[in-house]
Order: sequence, then structure tokens, then C-alpha cells
Amino acid sequence: MYKTSVDVGWLAVDGAAVLDRAGIGEGMPFVLEPDGSYDVHLNRFIRELATWGARSEHTRAAYARDLMLFGRFLHQHRGGRSIWHADQEDLRAYKRARRRTPGFEVSASTWNRFIAALDKWVAWAMHERLLDQRPFRLLEKAVFTPTGPVVVLHNAERELDEESTEVRFLSYEDYLLWRDVGLRGQLPSGAADPPWRGRHGERNAVFADLLVCTGMRLQEASSLLVTELPLISPRRLTGDLHLAATVTKRRRARTVYVSRRVLHRAGADSYLRRKSPESACSGRHHRVAAAPRVRSASGVLRSRVCRAAALRRARTSPAGQAAAGCLPASGVRGDQERCAG
Repeated sequence: MYKTSVDVGWLAVDGAAVLDRAGIGEGMPFVLEPDGSYDVHLNRFIRELATWGARSEHTRAAYARDLMLFGRFLHQHRGGRSIWHADQEDLRAYKRARRRTPGFEVSASTWNRFIAALDKWVAWAMHERLLDQRPFRLLEKAVFTPTGPVVVLHNAERELDEESTEVRFLSYEDYLLWRDVGLRGQLPSGAADPPWRGRHGERNAVFADLLVCTGMRLQEASSLLVTELPLISPRRLTGDLHLAATVTKRRRARTVYVSRRVLHRAGADSYLRRKSPESACSGRHHRVAAAPRVRSASGVLRSRVCRAAALRRARTSPAGQAAAGCLPASGVRGDQERCAG
């Protein structure tokens, strides 16, 4: 699998305009055949995934990679067969290779993601009349909904019993330590860390608070404008923040609630116009924040966060609460009043 680059200045034509007319943007994944040829229809499906419910760039890249691996397996182990001629036996053989080979097994969720990509490709190909019939068997399954039981179809090779993984949580105190040491450049004592060279620590800390205390996704929070933040009301503990369908998953608009404490830090008066070099504002509409990256080439930042978290756990809890490698795990567990106040 490859990704598109619009830097095509060596072409005699306006390559960027050609790619734009075809709906191909920077970083768009595409797949080549084993002989290097370009599968026009398969790559058109990848380009149109956004209109078939896969709006996330990560989802589109994962689907393209899954289909590429299936095509490679067919070519190498099924007599050079193309994905357009695959059948149920090919899919079963691929499942044995991916799910039953000791030492090389993928998780049930990874396999089911591939099945989702494959089913979406089949539905698209049949809609475009590129396939005459479904090449893979479907099974019926009864699903209970608020309006009663409904029979749905699913791929016969889908894993129905996904492995359950333990959900690990951080205490709210450990989250604050990670935020202050990892994002704001402070020592565990709260003093400034002299070797810190970050420029946007306060901005990144506000962004992290928005995610933790509202449950917003990265794309949702990074798409916000400061003018979209709710006003702070002395009569309410939270403010209503309406997320438009254009930035939410599956295009479903929803409302999240932001605490007054986070609003005070994220608001224009306290965040954008703060008299510090890192938060100077030019007067235009600015996004609240871009998704911060907590990493450094030397690894010094990660080791500092790890040491600080270890010191904090040794000080406050002999048994220690799961720090998930000194980064937030699947969630943050703490006093809800702290996020609300």
C-alpha cells in the first residue's frame, strides 16, 4: 500500500489539479497489483470510502491495508488469484492463515475490521455492477432493538465472540500528574522544569482537559473554534457545547458538557489573551488546539514522565494505580466533581 503525494512539480501538467479533480488528496492510500499495475476500480473504492461511512483517515488507511494484505495472500497462496475472483474457500483459507497460525494470529477485532472492509467493498462493487453476486456467504442474526427484534445479515467468517480485554483506568490524580509533567513542562513538585523546551504547554493541557472531561474525540476537539465555546454562567456547573454533524463520527450531531473550570482555562479571556508569549493571539478566529504530540526524538520526555509518575505512585499509593506506561489508558477514573467543578 502506498500514499499519495501531491508534490508533482516534475510533471509537465498541473498534477495537483489533476489529483484534485479525481478526489485524491495528500496522503490518500492506494494499492498496486503485484506487477505494479494500478487497479482502477479497487482504488476508486478506497477514494469513495468516505461516502460509504468510513470518514476517518485512519479507518480508510486500515481498510486499504486489510484489502491489500488479502490480495497479496491470494496472489502468493491461491494461485495468483485476484480479489475480484475470490470466493468463500479463499476467505476460509485466509482466515486459517490469519487466525489459526500459531505465533502469527491477529486479534478478533482486527479480523472483524477486515471483514467489515471486505463486506463494504462487496456492497460497493455490487452497487457499481462490478460483481454479479456476493462471493461470500452471509448468515442471519436476530438483533433486539427498541422497536423489537430485527434480523440482520453478517459475514459467515466474522468472529462473533471477540476477546474481551481488561479496561485499565488512570486515577484523576495520575492524569493531572501526566498532564502537568508531560504537557506543561513542570516537575512533580509543580515548579517549572528548566530543561523543558515546549512552546504550547498550556494550550496542550487545555486540549487534554477538553478530551478527558467531555469525552470528545481528537477530530471533534481539534475542529472547535473559540467562538463555539459556551458562555460561562454562574448558575450552572457546565456549559453546553454543540458538535456539528460534519465533525462527529457517523455524522451524528451531539452535545457535550464542559465544566466551568475547563471553560475558564479554554475561554478567550483566559486562554487566548493571556499575557504569555506562548498564548499570544493575533485577533483572528483560532482553533482551540491541535492534537498535541507527546514525544521527543531523544526519549527524554517519556523517561521524565515515567520517573515522575513512579515517584507520585510511591508517595500516594503503595500498591500503585495503573499508569498504563505513564500515558492515559482507556479512560480516566476519578471524582466526577473534579471534572464538573
